[in-house]
Parts: sequence; structure tokens; C-alpha cells
Amino acid sequence: MKFRHFFTKTNEGPSFAEYREGNVLMRLDFFKNMLRVALIKDGQPMLPTWSVCPDGNMPCEGRSRLSAEGFEKETPKLAEKDGKVFFELSGTRFCVELLNFRITAENETGMLYQDRSGLAYNFEGELGDGFVHYTAREEGQRIFGLGDKCGHVNKSGRSFAMWTGDSMGFKAESSDPLYKYLPFYICENSAGSYGLYYDTYSTGRMDFGSEHDNYFEPFSSARFEEESMVFYLILGTPLEIIRRFNAMCGGVAAVPEWAFRYCGSTMEYTLEHGKDPFAGRPFGIFPRKRHGTHSQRQARLPYGTPAL
Repeated sequence: MKFRHFFTKTNEGPSFAEYREGNVLMRLDFFKNMLRVALIKDGQPMLPTWSVCPDGNMPCEGRSRLSAEGFEKETPKLAEKDGKVFFELSGTRFCVELLNFRITAENETGMLYQDRSGLAYNFEGELGDGFVHYTAREEGQRIFGLGDKCGHVNKSGRSFAMWTGDSMGFKAESSDPLYKYLPFYICENSAGSYGLYYDTYSTGRMDFGSEHDNYFEPFSSARFEEESMVFYLILGTPLEIIRRFNAMCGGVAAVPEWAFRYCGSTMEYTLEHGKDPFAGRPFGIFPRKRHGTHSQRQARLPYGTPAL
């Protein structure tokens, strides 16, 4: 472990650039309103993704997390000077310090995004096991996202588990984790807003201010079990970021009509025993009559309908 890693360019194309130091490869992909960053360690597997498919076509075996198919590519001009790489992407000015690969992004309002000073990535286990990413945290910034999480909509100042559990009986203000999570959030600060999505299925933890270290400026952190990682920095207003993230994931699939035909729950059956659970529902597609026992009705449902 040496805490100082100086990267040099090893490969470059119209819409990507690769830098290496030892057994670690850092790759930048330039898309419209989006920067993709990949940290790849030699000898460490990188599983496919089933989440990112901007063209809407996801093969059963998934797709490479480094695939650029379906993205609208940009070709920024890279300028290297005094150990730093400068480029502009969708109107935002980026700087990458080749020492420890610290990334910052600035717009006309101010500093929009920046990795924490010092060491922001876990290159040789200096920051523990797995993938680690530290970002600078502005006091007063607001954090939205992460999927199924309790408490206030603004997640700033809290720490969250990135895994799932059966949380029946949870406390609405403080319980964590819940049933599902999403390693994606939007940060609003004095310069604007950006989104961060970690393309991973491994478990981890994300912290937005509960951790403090006297040797660093205020920071947020993301930790995941896998060693290699791909994440997306998405630019725009909160609404634009949500739309771009949705498009990046292939959009929302249309729900077939039959999927709405059975939306009762076990608690509803328990509390309303003997009554029609669909009576008075506003959806005309719901059946008004039930025939047979609960098990018989469940057996007749189309494949894929939730068994609640």
C-alpha cells in the first residue's frame, strides 16, 4: 500500500480514455450529459449488468458493464497539463488529477462535484476491502434516492445499508434496510445537481455525513464488496437526471392488463375475511366476482403475477 498512485494514459478513442497504474485501470467514457467511470483491477471478475440498457434490448446473459451500445457518445478534447487532464462535457468543465485520479466538475455557478482530497478510491486496499469511493460533501447539500428507505426524503447526514431484508414491522423513521434498494442518488448543492449510479449488485453501505474524519474535509462514501466498479455521473436538473437515468436503464416496461387483475394482499384478506377485496376499487379491469378457493384462483393466474 502506497497511498500515491500516478496514472498514465494507455489507450484513447473518440469517446473514451484509459489510464493505468500498476494493476489498476481507470476508464472514462464520455456520453451526452453523462460521464462513466470504471475502476478495473487485474484478475478481478466484473459481472455483466442487467440494469443498464439504453437501447432497450437486454440479452438474457446481460451485457458488459463497459458496453457503449445505445449511448449518445461525445468526443471532448482532452488537454493534459501539469499532471492534470482537462475536458468539457455537456457544458460542465472536468479536471482529473492523474495523482490518485481525483475527479472534479465545475459549472458557471461553482464546484458541482468533486472526489475527496487525498485518496478517493481503494486502489491497493488502503481503504479496506472491496470498492470504496469518497466524494467531498458540501454542508447543506441534499440527497435524494437509494430506493426503499425510511425517514425523511432528504437522506443527507445518514448512513444506509445497500442490501435487502424482510422488514415486516419496520419503523418508518429509522429502520434500515428494507425490502429493496437502488444504488442511485441525486445530490443538490449550491452549484446545481448531479446523479450518481453505481452499476453493481453487490452489498455495501452508503454514507452521507454520519462518518467524520479529522484529517479530511466533510465527505460522503460508498462501499461495496466487489473490487472492480462502474459508476455513472449524470448531469442536469433533478428532473433531467431522473429522465436520463430512466432512459439509461431502458425505460419503463408496459405492464400487461392481466397483471392488474389480482392486486389483493394477504393482510387485506385477513382483515376483510369473507368480503370481496376488489369491491369498490376504481379500476374497471378488476374482476367483481371470485370463483373457487384462494388456492384455485392463484393456480389460474398467468405466470409472473405476484402471489400475494
